[in-house]
Amino acid sequence: MVQIHSTGNGPGIVVVHGGGVTAGIYRRLAAKLADRFTVHLYDRRGRGDAPARTLPYDIQEDIDDLLTVLERTGAHNVLGHSGGGLVALLAARQGPIERLALYDGVVPVDDLFPLAWLDPAREAARAGDIPRALALTTAGINTHSAASRLPLGV
Repeated sequence: MVQIHSTGNGPGIVVVHGGGVTAGIYRRLAAKLADRFTVHLYDRRGRGDAPARTLPYDIQEDIDDLLTVLERTGAHNVLGHSGGGLVALLAARQGPIERLALYDGVVPVDDLFPLAWLDPAREAARAGDIPRALALTTAGINTHSAASRLPLGV
């Protein structure tokens, strides 16, 4: 079961972190909001103190975890960051979210997000070549970065 780390007083707000981090990076944010909100942080599956993801991965597992956190805390406000923003947005269609704020949300629009890197990255990960999988993923996600255009070996 997901562990919830709460601080503060006031209406509850659940923070859903992005993909490459844990809830720990939001502790300063929670401290800043704690005089007005009860801030609930939790690690998404496969990160920090959360249980492992089930395979094959399905985003519904992340959505279900968020809905469980909302139920356990009684919160109805959600802040989603990056990939956590997509989880929060999808959860809002299924659960009791009254207010939703997204920051740098990962939201696919009309197939504009390139996915050609995804299968090679998965193949590298399955083969145990984690450096290659991470390099492909980083270049694929951060297409705006000059580093994404460097040769893969760099």
